[in-house]
Order: sequence, then structure tokens, then C-alpha cells
Amino acid sequence: MNQYLIVCLSLLCMSLVLGNAGLFHFTMICMNPENTTISERVYTNFEESYIVSALAVGRLIGSMPTMSLMNKAGLRVTFTIFGIISGFATLCMPLFPTNLYFACFIRILQGASQTSVYVAHGAIPLAWGGDKQQGRLVSILSCCYEFSPMLSMALSGLFCASSFGWPGVYYLFGTTTISSFVVFFLVYTDVPKHKIAPRVDSKELSLCSSKAQPEEKLPEAIPYKAIFSTPSTWGIFMIGLGEAVGYAMFVIYGPVYMNKVLHYKLATTGLLIAYPFLISMFVKSLGGILLDKIHWISHHAKVLSFTALSQGAITACFLVLTFLTVENRGTAQVVYTVTVIFNGLQCVGMFSTSQTVAQNYNHVTTTVISIENGLSALFLPAFVAYIGPGRDAHEWAKVFYGIIGVLVATNLAYLVLTKVKPAKWTNVEGEKRTKEISEA
Repeated sequence: MNQYLIVCLSLLCMSLVLGNAGLFHFTMICMNPENTTISERVYTNFEESYIVSALAVGRLIGSMPTMSLMNKAGLRVTFTIFGIISGFATLCMPLFPTNLYFACFIRILQGASQTSVYVAHGAIPLAWGGDKQQGRLVSILSCCYEFSPMLSMALSGLFCASSFGWPGVYYLFGTTTISSFVVFFLVYTDVPKHKIAPRVDSKELSLCSSKAQPEEKLPEAIPYKAIFSTPSTWGIFMIGLGEAVGYAMFVIYGPVYMNKVLHYKLATTGLLIAYPFLISMFVKSLGGILLDKIHWISHHAKVLSFTALSQGAITACFLVLTFLTVENRGTAQVVYTVTVIFNGLQCVGMFSTSQTVAQNYNHVTTTVISIENGLSALFLPAFVAYIGPGRDAHEWAKVFYGIIGVLVATNLAYLVLTKVKPAKWTNVEGEKRTKEISEA
């Protein structure tokens, strides 16, 4: 199967799973009498925070089953199962819109499905990219983190302002998700043709079998102790935590900030939230190509500096936002856009670091990154609720200061702990040591 078709289909499926979970972050603004047939506000502010946090609970619940199923059945089966679950959950969301427990259950299912996206992001470039194109595929697939909010925010804004109301966008995303994953299951393979050994003639096979008996290969045990005792692994987790907090801020509270603080209308808010992610998609694709093309400095230096500088730029943008109010909403929109762009570049660097360090155990580190995203989505609403910013830009500045503190701390930890090279417990290092022994 053509590599580019696989990558495009995978990007679409990853974006839909993330987008399904992101729909509520916008539609909670328009769940009111003007946009629905319900005679009163669907959820209170506290109920909205419970539903937002339920997504994070789902991510935490789904992390271990995702990794376990991935080890046993491979990505094709794992990703399809969780994708179908996400699609059906999204279709069911509007059925009982006033039932808080039902909404939380749906969000838990969506959150559990999201963990498979991080595993797919690590597995697909390793399977289909080869040594020379891994960076490019990482950057292309990481566009799902921009493509999903771009689609969900823009379409949610349009549906909320239309006669269809907010339920329409759930039906659209649910049916599209199920259809896309049926196609994914039919065309994707965990072992591409270029990695399958050529067929052997029957005579050659009998000759080989007479010389040696085939060795039965036992399932490879994951060296959890070695992985979690490696400083570079914790460097990845630190930068992943910073990325998770920044991304959660954009996706969960970006629409609220634009609508309530900067006073943009619903349809306008959807578009203003969407287009920064569109720009980020193109910029981060260029960033992945740049990482592949730069050869005049070491791989460690280029990936480390690329990632740390991107997060440093995000930190600076949040600092600028603390000084802006509704009177500077044009400037605030520009700064918000730049922040989203650098968040995309930081994501490329983070996953490049993870792939280089963890290699064949990359799904372990990406699962932890998924858990960090879940924890960020779980605790950020509580932090924001504690600050209680509402419509006041000065109160939102306090939220931004908290995020700045996390970004600075995690960036410094990443720089101190991380060496961007294959760890000793990977197959790459094992093969290298075997080769050195055989040549000695």
C-alpha cells in the first residue's frame, strides 16, 4: 500500500479521535436556549468542569489497556477498536443531553480512545518511515494535534450558529469517525511490504532447513525498570508535561478566552481558534523536514535545541498575554496564533526525542505522555476554577503565570536530563554491541 495514502489516512483517523473529544470544549459555550430546544442551560459551570475532567479520567483508564493490546494485537487492531469506540460515543453524546452521568461516561470513552492516538503516533513512523523519513512522518502525523481542533472548533462554531444546533456536529464527527476506521482496518498493515523478507524457493528452503533448525522466537519482554531508571526518559516526560499543559490550555480554554474575555461572537470564535492550528500544521511540517535535512550539527544538539527553543517561545508568548486585555484583542489574537505555532514545533521535537531515545519501546514513552495529557486535562480545570477568571483578563493573567512556571521548570529539566541518542536497552544499542563483539 502506498506510504502516502497510509500516512494521510492515519492522520485523518488520529485527528477525528482527538476532535471527537474536543467538541465539548466549544459546544459547552453554545449549549443554551438560543442554540437548542432545551428550555434552560444544559450544564452548570461545575457540571461542565466535571465533564471536561471526565475526559482525563478516560485517558488514565485507557492507558494500560491500550499498551497491553498493542503488544498483543498490533496497531491495526488496537487503533481500530478504540477508533470505533470513539465514533459511537460521539454519536451518542446528544441523545441524553441533560444527563450529567451519561455525558461523563461518554467523555470517559472518548478519553480512553485518545490514548491510542499517542501509540499510533509512535508506531506508524517506525513501521513506515524507515531511518531517513521518520522525522518527516513524525511531523506530518503530529499535525493531528492541530488538524483536530481546527476541524472541531470551526465546525462547532458554524453548527452552533446554524439551525442544526450543537448536536449536528456530534452526528457528523461520529459517522465520519466510524467510516474512516473501517477503511483504516481494511488498508493498514503493521508490517509494510518493504519490511517483509523476500520469498524463498522451495529447494533453498529445504537446503536451509537441513543445515539448521529454526529458533523459536519468544515474545520480547519490555525492560520497564531500565526504561524508567534512564534520565533521558524522564527528560522526555518533563517536556511532555510542559507540552500537555500548554496544549490543554489552547484546546480546553481557547474558545472560552476568545468568546468571554476578548468578546468575539460564536462563529467568529470558531474560525479564530481554527486558523492558528491551520498555520501550525504547515509550519511544523517544515520543522520536521528541517530536522531531517540539518546535518552540520549532531542529532542530539539539533533536536534538543529545536525542542527547548520552541517551548521557550511558548513561555514568552504566555508572558505577553498576561499584559493584554480586550482593548488589545487584535494583538492577543496574533500572540495566541504564534503560541499555537510554537506548540506545534515543540510537539515535533518532543516526539523526535522520544523516538530516538526509546526506539522499539517508543510506545511505552508515548503512553506516559498520553497519561500526562490526561492529568493536565484533569487538574487544569480545577486550577482555573480555583482562580475563577470568568471574563476578567487580569484574572486570566494569574492562570497564565501558573502555566509559565510549569513551562520554565519542565524545559530546564529536559535540557539537564536528556541525551538524544538510543538508550542502552533499545534494539539499536543491542545490535551495535553484538556487531562490536563479532568484529573483535
